[in-house]
Amino acid sequence: VKNNPNSKGLADELRKAKKMLDRIVHIEELLKKQDYRSAKDLMSVFPETSRNNRLLLAAAKADAGLGLTQTALDNCLTVLGSDPDNSDALQVEGMVTYLIGDFSEAIGILDESLDIDPNNDTTKELLRSCQKGAKFIQEGRAALSQERYKRAIEQFTIAIDDCMPVPKKAPLYSTLHAERAEAFFRSKQYYEALTDCTCAIEAKEDNVAAWVTKADVYNAQGRHQEARDELAVVKRSWGAKHKAIKEAFNKADFEVRIQQVDMELRHMVATADARSRQGTNASDNSASEKRSEGKSSRKGNRLPPHVNGEERQMRKYSNRRKSNESPGTKKSVREKNTRNLLFANRRSNPG
Repeated sequence: VKNNPNSKGLADELRKAKKMLDRIVHIEELLKKQDYRSAKDLMSVFPETSRNNRLLLAAAKADAGLGLTQTALDNCLTVLGSDPDNSDALQVEGMVTYLIGDFSEAIGILDESLDIDPNNDTTKELLRSCQKGAKFIQEGRAALSQERYKRAIEQFTIAIDDCMPVPKKAPLYSTLHAERAEAFFRSKQYYEALTDCTCAIEAKEDNVAAWVTKADVYNAQGRHQEARDELAVVKRSWGAKHKAIKEAFNKADFEVRIQQVDMELRHMVATADARSRQGTNASDNSASEKRSEGKSSRKGNRLPPHVNGEERQMRKYSNRRKSNESPGTKKSVREKNTRNLLFANRRSNPG
């Protein structure tokens, strides 16, 4: 431009270059403040063809901060393809590899970055965080396999909260919450287990372990229909190729069928009990009616006070005879007995 001060084209190119540089500096400032979303949004104004290593590296850092590990790794590898000794690119690659969950590989890459730039404090801090996080995660997994669930929960919680920040979209975020959810489930802390399952699934929809644990929690709570319904949706889409999802669905489906049979049996027993109670009440009522009839019959057999002694005795005798006679007793026999009684009474009272 100095040599060609009248060149309008060169002046325009210089102005564009300065504007681009200012934006890159602004993006790098946002990354230092960990404002990854704003940095990524600002980066969208640059065309793909204009992205140099500096811009690609900034894009990798923004994506890593957001947990977009695949695009971040692609940008790092692009930079390293043209500059294999770029310590900053190795630093970001190491962090991304940790967020994927490959701890030993991540530590090795960060060591390589420090070999190139031993005084880089940011890389040193990342290495310490990776080593600390890997230690707690491995201890948590060991405790879970040894059925020391409280210990596992403690270790996973430290790895999530107190080590390298893990973005929600990073694979490691989903993995850690799924593993802690299993520890919560095994220790019968169902609410906490479901909360972690939700976090894991929101971060990575196809997290098989989280779905299986969620179904186990539902089954433990007797919510078999919910487990079956949710797994049915998963099984119809991405879960069709996963054996663990199919097995979890079959288990929930079996529990639903058992629950339905149990409800039917309970209904049958309740119906039978109700009918039995109705029959008992009817028998009690019939017995009560018979007792009432007996009392009325005895009351009806009592003689009024105006009947004299001879007639009273004849009626009592006649009643006793009627109660003892069968329906087939001959009338002549009853008449003979009555005449004998009258004859006996006259002899005792001749007047």
